[in-house]
Amino acid sequence: MQFHRSKKFIYPWRNNNAFQLFVDGENYFPHIFSLIDKANHFIIIEQYLVESGKVTTQLINHLIQAAQRGITVFLLFDGYGSLGLHEDDRQRLRKENIQLVFYNPVRFRNWYKNLIRNHRKILCIDGYIGFTGGAGFTDEFDTEDKPQGWHDVMLQISGPVLNDWLTSITSIWSQYAALQTKLLRSTSISEAEKNMAGRLVVAHSPRHQEVSRSLIRQITHSQQIVWLATPYFVATRKLRREIKRAALRGVDVRLLLPNTLSDHPWVTYAYRNYYHKLLQSGVRIFEYQPRFLHAKVIICDQWVSIGSSNLDRWNRRWGMDANQEVNNDGFAHEVKHFFKNDFSQSHEIILANWNKRSWLQRLKEKGCQKIVFLLDMLGSSYRK
Repeated sequence: MQFHRSKKFIYPWRNNNAFQLFVDGENYFPHIFSLIDKANHFIIIEQYLVESGKVTTQLINHLIQAAQRGITVFLLFDGYGSLGLHEDDRQRLRKENIQLVFYNPVRFRNWYKNLIRNHRKILCIDGYIGFTGGAGFTDEFDTEDKPQGWHDVMLQISGPVLNDWLTSITSIWSQYAALQTKLLRSTSISEAEKNMAGRLVVAHSPRHQEVSRSLIRQITHSQQIVWLATPYFVATRKLRREIKRAALRGVDVRLLLPNTLSDHPWVTYAYRNYYHKLLQSGVRIFEYQPRFLHAKVIICDQWVSIGSSNLDRWNRRWGMDANQEVNNDGFAHEVKHFFKNDFSQSHEIILANWNKRSWLQRLKEKGCQKIVFLLDMLGSSYRK
């Protein structure tokens, strides 16, 4: 695939990076905690979803141990996504001089401003290794103890692109306090590993949507495959149009979506109303069966995008997001393996069968989609 550069993107493509995919909490939580234990200088976490429980207790224990050996720890949690973080856990962190701040705390007098959220999921250690993806620090992602835990991925990042992540983190932290640490460059990966191109793309307002703009561009120029996994496919008309156009010109287009086993089943009914036209265009739709699919992963030929963006209307209006893009054949092969494994555990929606669904199901779809349009209309009128 040919990559089309644009001056409209904040950060450029950077070479000599390394990326590694971790699937499900049983794999990425132990790995992340072990790296926290090896930190030498600083730890930065920017996280939307944080709730007290086993996972967060483990995180706090590791962070406290790091702080006690002199590591500087910065925590920026979203004010709404962290409502489930108990006061005693907050005090445990503060007692160790860990810098804990909350993005846009929920206050009654803020009215609509309470809807503006930091939906990003980022962790950086010493400036040499980082993570992004869709997982939060809650027991919902604890697949080791909970077989029905949410299905998600985290991406490990090393290389020059990590400095762009640190720059982005610092720009948000500057609203609260200065980051009193030197941003280090990556020197930990071998020459044989650091051969991947990567770019950070961000989204922080309805008019600044690098994540979706980059995706649409890649879909438009795709030649072989467009596979997309997202938990809430309440996509814009423009994105749906480009997906259908790609399928009509012969590209293998597949959507990996949750069934009603979701934290918001009504959203599933809402986006099911799109299925008929998508299927008519040749798009293949798979609903993941074992548990709630929370992963946000996209692949177009050898281009991959992983991060916090759900590509839904709500986040487009109210959420700050960030994704890591990767251009590498080897990594694309790894991501294809992830998709194929999930496709094998999914129910494929077939047009002929879909047209036979009950009137009650059709009514649910129409009703839930009208709710989505109403929320989108209200959000649009306020943001203007």
